Amino acid sequence: EVTQVVRKNATIDWTRKESVQAKLRIEVKKVLKRTGYPPDGQQKATDDVLEQAKRLGIRLSSPEPANDDVPSIPPSSRARPFPYPIARFDALLTTQPEAILRVKTYRDAFEKALAFMAGCALSLVTAQNGGKMPDKALALLKKVLGKPISMGAWHELAWRLSAMVTPGSAALVRAVRALATLEGKPSPLMNEVMTEVVEERNVFSHSVTPTSELVAEAEPGLTALWERFKKAISPLTETRLVVSVRFEDMDHPNRYHFSVRVLEGSSDMFPVRRMTLPQKLKDTFCYLLDGEDVFDLGPLVFAHHDAQMARHEVFVARKISGLEKGDKVEGAAVSGPSGAKVVVG
Repeated sequence: EVTQVVRKNATIDWTRKESVQAKLRIEVKKVLKRTGYPPDGQQKATDDVLEQAKRLGIRLSSPEPANDDVPSIPPSSRARPFPYPIARFDALLTTQPEAILRVKTYRDAFEKALAFMAGCALSLVTAQNGGKMPDKALALLKKVLGKPISMGAWHELAWRLSAMVTPGSAALVRAVRALATLEGKPSPLMNEVMTEVVEERNVFSHSVTPTSELVAEAEPGLTALWERFKKAISPLTETRLVVSVRFEDMDHPNRYHFSVRVLEGSSDMFPVRRMTLPQKLKDTFCYLLDGEDVFDLGPLVFAHHDAQMARHEVFVARKISGLEKGDKVEGAAVSGPSGAKVVVG
């Protein structure tokens, strides 16, 4: 059906006419929406379809291509939405009519995203070190123990831990490595996040009473920076964030059947799926699935039922008392003011 839409609307010189391309995008998106394609993946899928059509030279007068050359909708596994701690904020921004609220939300989004990426990077360096947290990573975490973790601290943790990750082709590795250079420095993007988000928020929080006009001036820059940040970490859309609901059974030493809550997209109505995984999952801690690999994001990222909000919520660490078994971690909800505590397992 997508192929027929392209053929019906593609004129001979459609690749040079923005108006025709815009019409094609609208028609392709209609098909994706009608066939139930994931909303958060429709933009990328549309871009991929048009790119394939351009490469194949499809136009109104062209002959039917061979079946293996037909532009296809990319598999939804490649176009899944971002994990909830990233995706949540785009939906929230669309509901806020005032610039001052949107600017605050952008800054909150960066803080939660940096905390989430720090959790991803910590899990990766631990896995690459044979399951033991490297001494350098441990030293970094010890600097923030026992006190509230500031946005600046999350920024430093995120890029420094990312710099410890050995580069590779896996999706999570590519997403994390976008935060640091090969020389072990913060990436230009992270330098910009520090200047435009972290430092600016500190100015407004501690020394400036912002006017609505001043806040409005900051919004376009934050919007553009947030989109570039998401593009840099877009390999995360090839992964899946989950938390255990219950252990079902085991039919092989390395085949564990779990019911898990899938924490992706902007909705907080997290679906429950049955999955077969190569290892057992701890309760409450969040895990990122990347192909056959399972990455434990605890204790920096966790989820549980929030009695105050009467729903399940995802939390990032706000204060870590220690890293030994039995130590407590206080968390801040991704989408609200509520907090929660978990115990390091």
